[in-house]
Amino acid sequence: MSAYCLYRIVISVIKIVLGRDNGLDPINRILKISLRVLNLKISEETFELISSHSSFLFLGILIVMNVRSFVKNILELVKMVVRKLLSEMFFSELVVFVLAEILAIYFLSTFILMYNNFPIQHRKNMEAVLGQLDFRSLYRLFDTIFVISALISLAIIWLNNYFRKMKYNRYLEDQEYETYKNK
Repeated sequence: MSAYCLYRIVISVIKIVLGRDNGLDPINRILKISLRVLNLKISEETFELISSHSSFLFLGILIVMNVRSFVKNILELVKMVVRKLLSEMFFSELVVFVLAEILAIYFLSTFILMYNNFPIQHRKNMEAVLGQLDFRSLYRLFDTIFVISALISLAIIWLNNYFRKMKYNRYLEDQEYETYKNK
């Protein structure tokens, strides 16, 4: 999952900076490169079948992992809020309603983001369900938000490590002072 996240960050930055459109999904790209490196020749229909099934498998794994993590975090938030205001029945119903809305928005955005990873024949079915959306603008917006959130996350991780290191250094200085004072 970490490798895919790093891949997404690099590809998103490239797409934003160079203004590229979405190309092949990662599974098709890996399959094409591995077939070229291994010097294997397969028919176009076989390649489409393999890439279609492997893309669906990869998407399924991604969606299950993302949804599981998202629901776990939301449930922790709901537990924390509900513990504080458990006595009000109206509030708990409101929390359930808001949670349902958040999950619906999350599923829809995940669905739209995964659109590019679906094989072309399945994209037509998705377009029939979603209607005519400007996917290019949506992807650009998603990539921009993704890169900004990745940069903010990196900054927070760096600051956390920096302050933890400062705290540890202070602890060592205090230990040295105590040792020196006791001599």
